[in-house]
Amino acid sequence: MAYTQVTDVIIPELFVPYTIEETKERSAFWRSGVVTDDAVIQGKMANGGKELHLPFWHDLDGDDSVTSDNDTSTITPDKIDAAEQVAVVLRRAKSFSSADLAAALAGDDPMRVVAQRIAPYWSRRFQTALLNTLNGVFAETNMASEAVYDVSSDAASVPSGAYIDGPQVIKAKGTMGDAMDDIRVMAVHSVVYQRLLENDLIEFLRDSQGRATIPTYMGMNLVVSDALPTGTTSTNNNTTYTSYLFGPGAVGYGEIAPRTPVEVDRDALAGDGEGIEYFVNRRHFCLHPYGMKWAGTPAGQSPTNGELSTGGNWVRVFERKNIPLAALITNG
Repeated sequence: MAYTQVTDVIIPELFVPYTIEETKERSAFWRSGVVTDDAVIQGKMANGGKELHLPFWHDLDGDDSVTSDNDTSTITPDKIDAAEQVAVVLRRAKSFSSADLAAALAGDDPMRVVAQRIAPYWSRRFQTALLNTLNGVFAETNMASEAVYDVSSDAASVPSGAYIDGPQVIKAKGTMGDAMDDIRVMAVHSVVYQRLLENDLIEFLRDSQGRATIPTYMGMNLVVSDALPTGTTSTNNNTTYTSYLFGPGAVGYGEIAPRTPVEVDRDALAGDGEGIEYFVNRRHFCLHPYGMKWAGTPAGQSPTNGELSTGGNWVRVFERKNIPLAALITNG
């Protein structure tokens, strides 16, 4: 008897590139230019391993020398030295299963829905991994002291200066010194976004079809996500919200297909003989904030989101102004 199975509608050679492209197209961080494809990261991933070592030269430094015709004057040679960024490979997978009887009773095929919705699912999971990475980066000792501007208040009556506004955003951008104009994108929690809307501080740009759909604030594109960090103050339990500011291409991305990126299976005897189908999708990818070095030792073969968000697992290796990232903490 012939019948359509998951294997008939999912062709791995076509499914994998489609899913990768859809994941990026649906992500606001890709669309805004915060995350960009990195051919070097992509190439190094093809060599295997848990980490990717990205060497770089420090910029030239040191005082110059004054020359003269005095034969006792000397010019002392200086040196140029190197260091490295270290990116970490994330290996993730997701599986779904469906009983034939469920499809029969529902009048639709759950596995067809899985195949259609797997790309937006991964888009959300990539965003979660990215935000946990940023949480860890801003908890790193140097970044916490030099790249985070905190105006939140623990007072019973929160002052107006503890809420987001132009001066606070300028101060956060100012943590980059004379490179502050490199900041072009800001990610905010929906509560912060609502405050900006209420204060009529958001302008909307028109998309390619002439619709006013792209929110901007102070010339920066806005990304809105409730996955951004929130917290509470110590005494009065005031809610705090962390907004992240980015320069274009602040995060490099690479992805390589695992040996078996898509797998389907069927257990004919499961479900009291009705049969159950299984679908597995695996993703091996890297989201690396430039200027940082992964220094953690994950418990497994790849870091969890909790390990990515731990500040002690990261080390800053670029000068502050060469890392186009900043954080602003407000009460809304």
